[in-house]
Amino acid sequence: MTIIYYAFTTDKWFIEHYQQLIEQLNDVDKARFDKMKNALKRQQLVLSRALLLQAAQQIIPENATSYQINQYRHLVINNTYHFSLSISHSGNLAAVACTDALESIGIDVERIKTRNIEELSQEVCTEKERVQLLKNEKLQQSFYKLWTMKEALTKASMSDLFQLYACDCSTALDNANGSITWREISYCFDHTELFNHNFIKPNTLNESKTDKHTIKENNYIGSVVVNRQNTSNVDMNKATDVLSPSIKWIHYT
Repeated sequence: MTIIYYAFTTDKWFIEHYQQLIEQLNDVDKARFDKMKNALKRQQLVLSRALLLQAAQQIIPENATSYQINQYRHLVINNTYHFSLSISHSGNLAAVACTDALESIGIDVERIKTRNIEELSQEVCTEKERVQLLKNEKLQQSFYKLWTMKEALTKASMSDLFQLYACDCSTALDNANGSITWREISYCFDHTELFNHNFIKPNTLNESKTDKHTIKENNYIGSVVVNRQNTSNVDMNKATDVLSPSIKWIHYT
C-alpha cells in the first residue's frame, strides 16, 4: 500500500496543533529543530514528521507513536513496522510518500517560480526534452514537471541529480502518469499540480522570528517515482493500468 500525503504550513489543523506536533518529534529531529534558526525550515520539519506518522497510521494496525528515519529512505514505526519512505518540501508545502509495497520510491515537490527556462533547460534537459518543452504554452509549469521528475527519480534510483540530466523524461510533459526507464530499470511515475489557497500570516505560529522571505506564490508541482519489487511479469508499457490506481495524492486536513 502506498500513501502520499501533503499539507501546507498554513493549513488550519497545522497551525492549531503546532506546539503538540513539536512534541511528537523524535530525539534526533528535536535536536535538529532546536538548532534551526529559520522559522519556515522548522515548520517544514514538523509538518513532514506529522505527515509520515499519519501516513503510516493508515497502514499499520495500531497507533503510530514513534518513528525512526534511516538515510531518508527507510522508516521504522513503533520499532516494528518497516516502510520505504521519501520526503520533500518547498515553500509552505511538505509531502511524504510512504509504502510497504515498493522496492524504492522518490518524491519531489517544488513551488513554481518564474525562471529563465530557455537558459536553464540547456543545462538540465536532454535535447528531446528541450525541444518539446519550449513548444509548450505553459512553459514554467512544464519545466517543473521535468525537474521534479528528475529529482524524484534521483531519490528512487539513488543516482546523482547531475546524472539524471541525461535521462529523457519528456513523456512526463504529455502524461500525468506512466512509465520511464533509467539504466535499464523501469519506474512508474505520477505527477500533479498542488494549490495552496491560504496565504501565510506572519507570526501565525508564534515563531520568535518570521522568515524574511514571505511565501506568496501558491502553486506547486509534485512528482513521485516508484519501482515495485514484483514487476517482472508486468508490461511496463501498460504499467499505468496496473500500478497508478494505487498512487494517490492526498491533501491531509
